[in-house]
Amino acid sequence: AELGMFNPMMIVPGTSAAVAGALLAMPGAVKKLLRCATRQGDTQHGLSLLFCLVHKCGARGAAAVAAARGWLTRLLVVARSQPRSLMGAVMVVNLMRDDAPQVVAAAVHSEPRALAASAKLLACREPWAERLGMLLLNDALRQEAWPARARTLESVARAVKAAPGALEGAVNALRSRLDRDTSPVPTISGRLFSPSRDAAQAAAAEVLAALAPALPPALLCSTPDLLSSLASLVGKMEAAARALDDITRLGGEEACAAVLRSAPELLSALSAAEAGGGDAGAAGLAARLRLRLEHQQRRAGQLQDKVCAVCGRDAGDGVKLRVYCSEACAKSAWRGGHKAECGQLRQARGQKGQ
Repeated sequence: AELGMFNPMMIVPGTSAAVAGALLAMPGAVKKLLRCATRQGDTQHGLSLLFCLVHKCGARGAAAVAAARGWLTRLLVVARSQPRSLMGAVMVVNLMRDDAPQVVAAAVHSEPRALAASAKLLACREPWAERLGMLLLNDALRQEAWPARARTLESVARAVKAAPGALEGAVNALRSRLDRDTSPVPTISGRLFSPSRDAAQAAAAEVLAALAPALPPALLCSTPDLLSSLASLVGKMEAAARALDDITRLGGEEACAAVLRSAPELLSALSAAEAGGGDAGAAGLAARLRLRLEHQQRRAGQLQDKVCAVCGRDAGDGVKLRVYCSEACAKSAWRGGHKAECGQLRQARGQKGQ
C-alpha cells in the first residue's frame, strides 16, 4: 500500500530503507523492476521501487541499476510515452546522475537508442523532461575528447534534427531562468529531484554552442526565440556567445541579419562583455562577434562609414570598418585600443565565409 502509488514524499524512511536493502540483495530484482516499469498498468509500482532502491542505497543502488542492460533507454521511453509516469522516471534518472554521473554518461553513449530518447525528451513540452534531456545530451558531449567527441557531436545533431520540436525544447530549457517558471521542485532529505534550472540553462547553452556547427544555419535561425535567448545570456555565459559566433560565421550575412533582428541590444551587450575584465577568451569571442555584426550593419546601410571614429568629422571615402579623417586621429585610435581590436578584426575576416 505504501509503495503502490508513486509518491516519494510519503515514503516512510525506515520502511523504505528495509525494502531497498531487500531489493539490493535479491538477484535479478532490478531487471524485473525495469520490465515492470515499462509495462502498462505496473509502471508506478516499478518506478516506486527503483526510486526507493537508488535513493536509499546511493552508489550501490545506482550500480545495481546500471548493471541492467538498456536501463536508461527504458526509463526515458517511459518518461516520454506515459505522461502520468513522467515525474517518477525523471526522478530516478536524476538520482542516478547524482550518484553515478560517469555511469549515466557511459549509458548515453553505449545504449543505441539513448541519444535519440534524450533528444525526444526535449519535445515533451514539460520543463522537467526538457531539462533532463539537455543535461543528458550535455553529459554525452562533455565526457569525450576530440576526435571521439566529433563523432558524438554528429550523433547528437542527428538525434536533435530527427526529433520534431527538440530545438524548441532546447530554447525552453535555455529560457528556464529568464521566464517565470512555477513548476514544482520537490525535495526530500535535502536532495533535489528535478534538474535545477541553473544547471539546465548552462547545459542548454553548451549543447547549442556545440551543435551550431553541426546543424543547418537555416534551422537554427528559424527556431523561435533561439537567437534572442542566446543573446540575452551574452556576457553571463561564454557558451552563448560561442553559439552565436558559430551561427553567424557559418550562416553568413543571412544569419547575421537574423541575429541583429532578433536581438537589437546585442551589440551593446557584446561591448560590455569586451570591457568587463573577465575571461580573456570570452572577451575575444565577444569582440569577434561584435565586429562581424557591425560589418553586416554597414553592408546593410544601417551604420554610416564616412564619419571619423575619433572626432566625428567627415572621413571621406572610407572602405574599412574603422575610418578616420586624418593620420592624427588614426594614431590616436591605435594607441587608444584599436591595435587590439584590429587583430580581432583580422581574425574574424580570416574565418570561413567572411
